[in-house]
Amino acid sequence: MPQLDISTYIPQIFWFLICFAVLYTFVACIILPRITNILKERKRVIDADLASAHELDSKIDDLQIRTEKLRREANHQYQTKLDETAKNAAKEREKLIEDLKEKIDQTAKKSRQELHAFIEKTNAQSETAVKNLVQKIKEKFLSRAN
Repeated sequence: MPQLDISTYIPQIFWFLICFAVLYTFVACIILPRITNILKERKRVIDADLASAHELDSKIDDLQIRTEKLRREANHQYQTKLDETAKNAAKEREKLIEDLKEKIDQTAKKSRQELHAFIEKTNAQSETAVKNLVQKIKEKFLSRAN
């Protein structure tokens, strides 16, 4: 069995050491620096992204605070305008009610005057009608008596 032959051990050890040294040098000089650079670049990108994320978080918080403040101000302005409009509408309604009451009072007064004039006219007409009726009754009564 050749692997157990002691005379082949020295060349195998020699070539093993040469291959190991070449591979070690290749790994140490080429592969590990690339991996180290990749890891450093990756860490730099991750740190930059984290810093950017923290900055964006703080901006978002500021925007939320400003948005809430603007919303409260808008609600306050809306409520103020709504109250003002309600007050103006109430004043206008009261004014219209007063105007309507005045018109109703004027119409009622005019109606009373017209009714009073109608009653007087009717009384005068009825008085004239009664006088005419009495006159005719007298004439008929007197014409029968004669």
